[in-house]
Amino acid sequence: MSSTIRGSDNFDSSIIDYSKMPVGSVIQSKFINSNYSWGSVGHASVWALTWLDITLTTKATNSSFLIMAQYAADDTNSGSFGIGIGSQYSTNGGSSWNDLIYAAAHEDYNAVGADKYKVARHSTMFTLSLPIGTTVIFRVTGRFNNSNGQQFLGNGAPYYAQRHTVLEIK
Repeated sequence: MSSTIRGSDNFDSSIIDYSKMPVGSVIQSKFINSNYSWGSVGHASVWALTWLDITLTTKATNSSFLIMAQYAADDTNSGSFGIGIGSQYSTNGGSSWNDLIYAAAHEDYNAVGADKYKVARHSTMFTLSLPIGTTVIFRVTGRFNNSNGQQFLGNGAPYYAQRHTVLEIK
């Protein structure tokens, strides 16, 4: 079973002139809270949590973006377990991706073979040199240190095991 909540706060540009808002103003926000059932990842390479992709069109030139993301995972009780989280963006419809933060395999790590649960999370801010009106896709990436990572969807409802929020800041 999967559940997803999506939201946005986009101001009406016919009413609000973004160019007159002070520097540091949040000019748009989008978020996704999901409990998507993604199964397991059978490799140690970076993988994309595509169901958390956020697409927005820039409201200002050279904006900063506050990006917050997390996902929960379990191991298969087989050996060590490491988890990492990253962020990417694309300005060409997703045909190529630029890393903002590369997902490290040992960001949070245990070297024991017992059962382990982890939550990978980050909050970071970047300024991108993009003109107004640029369509940008923001993506969350994950990585495990070996091939024993799998979903953890929580022990009760509501529980959203994956989250992604992007704020555009002037």
